[in-house]
Amino acid sequence: MKTEQHFRLCGGTFFNLLLQANDNCSESQDVRFRDFLGIIDPLVMTEVSKGEAYDKLHTYASKFRNCKQVPTNGKYIKLGNEKICQVFRDELKLDASAPIKRVVQFADSYIPKGS
Repeated sequence: MKTEQHFRLCGGTFFNLLLQANDNCSESQDVRFRDFLGIIDPLVMTEVSKGEAYDKLHTYASKFRNCKQVPTNGKYIKLGNEKICQVFRDELKLDASAPIKRVVQFADSYIPKGS
């Protein structure tokens, strides 16, 4: 019996591959992590741009990159927050191409053409 499988990357693996693909990028790991979070939660792009929230990015980015548990109940960074996940799922059902386009734009902004 032959079965068809669709391979998937978890977010941490995708983020690590992206960091390795262009470790000469002028943007810090923290900024790239904020932009990565923006794929699922576009509000994070404005909420986590300065001050206390921006300072916490380094901790979150390091833990995420190293596949360690990241807090899910943060004030600004809401990984795993059920409401945000549901909004994302609803968006996928309504127009699956929208978040996929954000992933493509994200990757294109950090991986040089021809890599």
